[in-house]
Amino acid sequence: PCNGTKHCAPPRYKTGSHRLGFKKNMKEHIGEFYFQIIMKKIIDYQNHIVSHYDIPLTGHFVSYRGSTVNWCPIGRNATPPEREKFSHFDKSFGSSTFRRTVLEQIREEFLIAKIPAEIKLGGETSFDIYPTGWDKTFALSHFNDYEVYFLGDRCGVNGNDKEIFDALQPLNSFWVEDTKHTKRILEEVILPRIQ
Repeated sequence: PCNGTKHCAPPRYKTGSHRLGFKKNMKEHIGEFYFQIIMKKIIDYQNHIVSHYDIPLTGHFVSYRGSTVNWCPIGRNATPPEREKFSHFDKSFGSSTFRRTVLEQIREEFLIAKIPAEIKLGGETSFDIYPTGWDKTFALSHFNDYEVYFLGDRCGVNGNDKEIFDALQPLNSFWVEDTKHTKRILEEVILPRIQ
């Protein structure tokens, strides 16, 4: 879980339970000072977006997940039609898109303030912010004895799946378009390899 910043060892017996063997925390890692700056920047951007753009708003805009902060300008509670409306809004900004423009602005502010964090596009509507080096490849250190496969939808530049997608290339990572594509890759490519 949490890009590998939590690792739960599997039980030795069927009746056993997983036990937490490793845990890292974003606030502790970067410090309360930088964490507060990140949160204040997100709130400032959220207020600007709400004041200047007509987008769906559903609440639950920021979610601290221990290893990452997920920020969704329309809110995590958005329905599929609201997500679709935001996606059209995002793309209406041309090749840069609205979210890419915001991402580059925040990335520049992080650099100037020397904040030890990264920001990436997450899913269709959100941003993921995490300490530098805590991308999804962090999890691979827990799986040295296993063959790992990765399927993701944000594998391009600025996507939150890019690093792990690249790390497992060329045979074990797949850029998927939707759940049907994911199912097809699992059934036609991955399952035949592991059976």
